[in-house]
Amino acid sequence: MRRRLKQAALAVLLLAALALVALNVALNAPYASRAFSPHPDRFRIDWRSAWSVVPGHVHLRGLRLEKRTTRVAWTLTVDRLSGRIDLPALLHRDFHVLEVRGEGVRSELQRRDVAGPARPRQRGTAGRWTLRFDRIVLDHVRQLRFSGLRVVGDGRAEGGLRIALGGVFRLAPSRLRMAGAELAMGSRILTRHLDLTANASLGPYVPRQHPGLEAWDFVSGALAATGELEDLPWLAAGAGSRRKPGELAATLRIAGGRLEPGSRLRVAADGPRPASSFALTAAIVAAPGAHLSIDVATRGLNAGGSPARPVLQVADLELATATPETRLRQLILAVRSRRPVVSTSAPVMADVRAAGVRIDAPSSRLALRATLDRAAARVDLGALLARDVVAEGLEVDGAKVALELGHASRARSATPEPWGVRLDGARLTRIHEVALGDLRLAGEGSAETSLSLDRAGTLAVPRATVSMAGGRLEIAGRPAASALGVELAVHLDPVIAGPDRGRQLLRATSGDGTLRGQVVSLGFLTPYLEKTPWLKIAGQGAFTADLRLEHGRFAAGSRLAISSDPVVATILASQASGRGTLEVGVEPGPAGPRTAMRLRFDRFGLADLRRADHPPYLRGRGLSIVAIAAKPVDLGDPVQDFDATLDLPEAEVPDLAVYDSLLPAEAGLSILGGRGRARLHLQASTASRRASGSTTLRAEGARLRFQNLDLEGRLTLRAPLSTPDIMGHRFDLAGTRLEVADVTYRDATGDREPPPPGWWARGELSRGSLLWGDPLSLRGEARVTMKDSGPLLTLFAQKSRLLRWFEDALRVEGVTATASVRLDPGLVVIDDLRATGGSLEVRSRMRFARQQRRGELYLRYGRLAAGVELRDGERTLQLRHPLEWFESAGRTP
Repeated sequence: MRRRLKQAALAVLLLAALALVALNVALNAPYASRAFSPHPDRFRIDWRSAWSVVPGHVHLRGLRLEKRTTRVAWTLTVDRLSGRIDLPALLHRDFHVLEVRGEGVRSELQRRDVAGPARPRQRGTAGRWTLRFDRIVLDHVRQLRFSGLRVVGDGRAEGGLRIALGGVFRLAPSRLRMAGAELAMGSRILTRHLDLTANASLGPYVPRQHPGLEAWDFVSGALAATGELEDLPWLAAGAGSRRKPGELAATLRIAGGRLEPGSRLRVAADGPRPASSFALTAAIVAAPGAHLSIDVATRGLNAGGSPARPVLQVADLELATATPETRLRQLILAVRSRRPVVSTSAPVMADVRAAGVRIDAPSSRLALRATLDRAAARVDLGALLARDVVAEGLEVDGAKVALELGHASRARSATPEPWGVRLDGARLTRIHEVALGDLRLAGEGSAETSLSLDRAGTLAVPRATVSMAGGRLEIAGRPAASALGVELAVHLDPVIAGPDRGRQLLRATSGDGTLRGQVVSLGFLTPYLEKTPWLKIAGQGAFTADLRLEHGRFAAGSRLAISSDPVVATILASQASGRGTLEVGVEPGPAGPRTAMRLRFDRFGLADLRRADHPPYLRGRGLSIVAIAAKPVDLGDPVQDFDATLDLPEAEVPDLAVYDSLLPAEAGLSILGGRGRARLHLQASTASRRASGSTTLRAEGARLRFQNLDLEGRLTLRAPLSTPDIMGHRFDLAGTRLEVADVTYRDATGDREPPPPGWWARGELSRGSLLWGDPLSLRGEARVTMKDSGPLLTLFAQKSRLLRWFEDALRVEGVTATASVRLDPGLVVIDDLRATGGSLEVRSRMRFARQQRRGELYLRYGRLAAGVELRDGERTLQLRHPLEWFESAGRTP
C-alpha cells in the first residue's frame, strides 16, 4: 500500500514537473504571445523571456504591451516582471493575475494620424480574452510620455486594471509617485527636480465607444507637482547673465474628467535680464459657476524667429481669461491640436494688454515691421495655438507701421509655418508713422480697421479709415508733402499671395478720401509721365485732393489741385518756371471716364536749360500744358498713353539776341537784338510719338547781321511744326513764312550810306526741316519776294569798286528769288539762289564756315553783266565772260 502511495506521489510529481516544463516551454514558444494578441495591429503583448518555478508564479523579462487605435498609440515596457496567475481561469480565456510586480517601467502615449478608410468595427465578444490585474506594483518607473511631453525619473506606481479585449476597460484606483524627475519637451528640459504625486482611476468604459481623448471623460483623481523651471525660450536673453530657477507648482483635482474647484497651476520665472519675467496662474474657481481662470504677466517677451532676431518683442504683457470649460479632454484637445476650445459656440477670448511691442515679420507674402507703444485687445487663445492671431476690439495707442508688399529675400522668406491674422474693430490712435513700400507718412493720426490674412497668404480688409493732421509724406526717402491733412476710407477685396502681389493689392483697393497740405515735390508725377521724357513737371505749393478709388483706378470726380510758386515744366531743352496751378482729375469723356492733367502758368519765364546763366528768352502769362489719357489713372499700371497739348497764347521776347546761341557759331550769322511777341501751339501723342503745331514770332526793331550786312526792321515768322518722333527733335517746317518790313540795311565794313528805310521781303519754305539742337540745324528750299536785291548786292560789292550801272540795278523793284538754305553747326550755305525782276537777273552761291568764307555772284542788268568773287572778305570783280566764270566756279569743289 505504501509502495502504491509512493508511486502515485511520484507520478503526481512527475506530472507536475512535466506540466511545469510544458508551461515554461509554452511561455517561451513563439505562439504564446500570439494567443494573447489575436489582433496584433490593435493590441499586442510580447516578452523576451519567461519562466515559472512554482505553478501560477511567472517571471518575465522585456515585457512590452502595445495598444493602437486610429487616434492614439499606447506603449508600456517593463524590464522585469513577476506575477501570480490564476491558472484555472485560463481555461475560460481569462488571464487573471492576482498580483504582479515590475521594475524598469516606461510608458508612452502618442497621437496617431492614420490615413485611409476607418477600420470596420467587429461585433460580438465571444471567444475574446479578459485581462485582470488585481494588484500591480511597479518599481523604478523610468519614463512617462504623453504626446510631446516626457517625464523621466525613478518612481513607483501601484494599482490594478481590467481589460476585456474589444470590450470594457477599467483602471482601479492607482497611485504614482516620482521624486527628482525631469519634465522635457523633445530635447529641451523644461523642469528639473520635479516631485510628482498622482492618484487616479479610469473607467469602466468601452474604448471602442469612446476612442482617443474621450477616455479622459472617465478619469477621476488628484495630482500634485512641484519643480524648478529652466530658462523659458520666450524671455529676452542677456549676454553673460544669470538667474535663479523658476517655479512650477500644480494641484489638480479631477472628477469624471472635469477639473474641480481648488485645482491650481502656477508657473513663474525670472528671465536672464533684470527686466524679463514670466508668471502664469490657472485655477478652477467655484463661483459664479465652476470655470477655468488664467492670468499671465510677462516682461521681456520674445517669440518667433531666432534669438538674435525675434518676430515679436513685448516689454510688458498681461493676459486674463476665463472659460466655463473644465473638461480635461477639451482642454487637451485645444492645446494638442492647436484648435479653439469647442465646448461652447464662443471661442475662449482673453483680455490682453501690452506695452513696448515690436514686430519684425518678414515673409514672401507680406513683410511687416511695427512698434506699438501700448495695445489692448480680446484675443482668441485657441486660435493663437493654431498660429492664428484673432483679436477683437484692438486698441493701439502710439504706433509705427511699415509694410512691404514685394518679395522678401530668399533667406528671410522660408517661413515653415506662416501665421494668420484677423483683426475685428481695431482702432489705432497717435499713429506716428505708416510706411507702405516706398511711401512713408509721418505725423499724428488715427485709424480704424478690420482685416484678415490667412496662412495661405490671402489678405482682405473689409474696411479701414485713416485720419491725420499735420503729416509729412516721403517717397523713396525724399520729402513729397508737409502739413498734410488726410481723411481716407478704403476697403480691400481678398487678394491671394502671388508673384504680382503689389499690383493685385492695388487692383483690390477701393474707397475715397480727401487730402490737404503743402507739396514739397511734384516728383510723384514722374511714373505717370514715363512716356513723355520731353515733358517733366516739378514744383511745390499748397494742394487739395478729393479722391475716389475703384479697384485701384481713380473714379470720375477724383481731383487733385496744386497751386505752386514756382512750378517748373521742362519741355524738350527748355524750362518754364513761375506761378501756376496744376489740376489732375478724372472727368467724363466721349468713350467713358478719362484722366486730364492741366498745368496753367499765371506768369512764367521760359529759359534754355543748356544755358543756365542766360535770362529767360520768353516771358508771359497763360502758358498751359494739357495731357488727356483715355482711361482713369490706374495705380497698378500708372504708365499709359495720352495726348498732350502745349498752348502759349502770347509771350514777350525781351531780347531776340538770346536766340543767337542757337545759330551756327563763326559762320557770320548772328542775331544782335530786338524785342518781340511769340505764340506757340503744340500737340503730341505718346502712342504714336508724333507731334504737330505752329509757332508765330513778331518782332519790332529786330537786328541781324549776315557777314558784312547789318539789317534792322520789323519781322514776322509763322511756322507750322510737324514731327514723326518728338524725341528725335526733328521738325518739318514746310509752309513756314517769313516777312520783314521797314528794313534798313547797310554794309558794316564799307562807307556807303544806307538806303532809306522801307525795304521788305516775303519768303516761304516749300520744303524744310529743323533739327532742334545746340546749335540747331536747318534744311530748306525757299521762294522769296523782295522789294529789290539791294541787301544781296551789298554782300558782294563796296562803293569804291561798284560799276556805275550797279546803281540802276539796285533800284529794280519786285524781285522774286528761289534758293536752297542749309544751316549746320559752324556752317551757313545758300545754294543756287536765283533772283529776277524786270531786266535784272541775279544768281549766287554762298558758303560760310569757321575756316572758309566764300561766295560767287552773277549779275545781269539788261545787256550788262558782271561777276563778283568773295574769298574771306576779299572781293574780285569778274567782267570777262562772267556767266561762264560763274558756272565754272560752281563746278569747282
